Amino acid sequence: MDEAQLLDTADRFVNCKCTKYFLRANQINTALEVAGKFTRENASPAEYLREMQCQWFELEIAQAYRRLKKYGEALKKCHEIDRHFQEFIEDQFDFHSYCLRKMVLCAYVDMLNLEDHIKNHRFFRQAAEIAVE
Repeated sequence: MDEAQLLDTADRFVNCKCTKYFLRANQINTALEVAGKFTRENASPAEYLREMQCQWFELEIAQAYRRLKKYGEALKKCHEIDRHFQEFIEDQFDFHSYCLRKMVLCAYVDMLNLEDHIKNHRFFRQAAEIAVE
């Protein structure tokens, strides 16, 4: 993947895969370096990806910290994922009035179904498992 990434450094998909594999190899600094290619220049890659609610990155980095036995850092990342889901729940209150005002009932029904199962999301469950360990 690293060779493919060097062939086309502007390919976002390859950079994401390369970042993920660096994290799985517990090379966190290298992964942050690769992830930084598509983030704002004045922000750290980890901070920018947290703002963008990039949950796959936060979950992978939490797993890497857990494998490195840095449990405090892993727990911090799990809390960030939990905060994302809390924001989703808070944003749903605004969406209620928007859906009723704009009469987008299909989206409203989909959102109501999401409300019932939001804590069953794969990223939330995996982050909870890491936090419990």
